[in-house]
Order: sequence, then C-alpha cells, then structure tokens
Amino acid sequence: MVKNLQHVQPAQLIGLARSIDWAAIDADTKLVTLHELNAAITRFREKRGLEPIDDTVSDEPPFRTIKAILFPASPHCEGAHRGAARSE
Repeated sequence: MVKNLQHVQPAQLIGLARSIDWAAIDADTKLVTLHELNAAITRFREKRGLEPIDDTVSDEPPFRTIKAILFPASPHCEGAHRGAARSE
C-alpha cells in the first residue's frame, strides 16, 4: 500500500492499520513503521505540490490517527502526548 499511495484513500490506509494486532509487535518496529509511513505520505504530497502534512480527515491528520492506533494512550497518561501537564 505504501508503495502505491496514489491508489489508496486515507480511510483504506487507516483501515489497514486497524486490522493489524499492534499489541503483538515490539515498539521499535512500530516506530519504524510510523516513520516510514510518514515519510512516504510526505513525499507523495510534496510531489503533487501539496503541504507535506496538511491531509486532515475528519479534523484529524491520518498520521495522528495511525500513531494513535499503533501507540494507544494508557488512561493514566491521557493528554501527555499533547504536552498537557498531569497532576499525580
């Protein structure tokens, strides 16, 4: 899918990400996957004269959606990924 992004809708890419059992995959592999996907999307958009990361779907860029799928926030860390302060 990543090699043929011109034929893929964002919803399809997100659907593929949701179909994988990411809990069974180590964090390093998930980080590499996220990096490579982000790089491929950025290259695809720049080749077409678009802003590199301005591909919002339903008010959320697909990159953030996929990141949330690969790395779901635990309840005690909610908000920390956005830089929000936590009180403990």
